[in-house]
Amino acid sequence: VVMDAITEDNFKIETLSLVDNLDKIISIWKQLLKDKNINVSLLPEGMEANTIFVKIAIVDLYVIINNFILNSVWFLEKGNQNSREIVFSLSENEDSIELRMENNGPILDEKFRDQPMLMFEIGESSKPGGTGLGLWLMKDAVERNDGQIAPLDKEEGFGIEIKWSK
Repeated sequence: VVMDAITEDNFKIETLSLVDNLDKIISIWKQLLKDKNINVSLLPEGMEANTIFVKIAIVDLYVIINNFILNSVWFLEKGNQNSREIVFSLSENEDSIELRMENNGPILDEKFRDQPMLMFEIGESSKPGGTGLGLWLMKDAVERNDGQIAPLDKEEGFGIEIKWSK
């Protein structure tokens, strides 16, 4: 899945349809996620592909989405929930474009509750043997494309919000 995005052209920053590209990345993962009984969705459903655009290199969008999915799968497989869900939602207002990525796995690890941004540092992980490299790469990809990233404060499940200024 990751290798699909690695071509020289995909490192150029372009104005991309988030809906269209999220649909494409999600469709690549659909069968594997289905095999693991994980439902993935993009909300709002039926959103037109030409409605929300952001300036980003496609390879960076792959890094962001793939890392979230990989981490979600790991935590969802460790959990006891009957229903396994990954949800991507998009919104836009006058000032920003927002991408929320959420799952119904465990909440943010206690280790990060007082300092949630610490989870994006290399070497910081709540996974046994984890390196923290994936979330650090995600944060780097967001910031390299003039965005901001932060974990969502949730009482159930886990989520990350990314904002790009317009």
